[in-house]
Amino acid sequence: MLKAHWRYCGMAFDPVTTLNLLLSIIILVLGYFDYARGRHKIAFYIGLAFTCFALSHLMVLLQISFTEGLIAIRTLGYLTVVYALVQDLRYVLQPKTK
Repeated sequence: MLKAHWRYCGMAFDPVTTLNLLLSIIILVLGYFDYARGRHKIAFYIGLAFTCFALSHLMVLLQISFTEGLIAIRTLGYLTVVYALVQDLRYVLQPKTK
C-alpha cells in the first residue's frame, strides 16, 4: 500500500503537496508569460498569488513550515486573487464609452 509520506534527501515526500507545488509553479509561469506578452494585470496578480502558494508548499515539503508563516503566506495568496478579481470586475462593470 502507498504511504502518504516518504523521506527523501531530507524532504518529506507527500504526493498531494508535491502535485500542488508543481501545479502552482505551472500557473505562476503561465501567468508571467501571459502578463509579459499582453500586459494583462490579472494574469500578473494570479501568478503572484500562486507564487505564494508554491512557496508555502515548498516550505511544507522542506519541513521548514511554521503555522504562522504558512497562514500569512497563504492568506496573502488568497487576498491577491481576491484583489485581482475585484479589479477585473471593476473593469467589466465600467460604463463603456463609444
